[in-house]
Amino acid sequence: MNTRAFIIEVIRIGDIHFDRNTIATRNHKAGKAMAERPMPEAIMTELSHYVATLPDGQERLFNGKFSPCRSGTAAGN
Repeated sequence: MNTRAFIIEVIRIGDIHFDRNTIATRNHKAGKAMAERPMPEAIMTELSHYVATLPDGQERLFNGKFSPCRSGTAAGN
């Protein structure tokens, strides 16, 4: 899995700040929070619609969708 896919996979719902149009990210090696990343309003709108479809209690934005080790299937299948 490449680094960008890893960063996307570990985003938690709580990392998304719809009111500020930002997403908080973490340095996965150090485990430290990094600056919030500004996102275009159109992307935040789509994320809002996607998040509304997630099951109650789901913490991550994408539950194992990019990792074949976690999902048991190859990415993209």
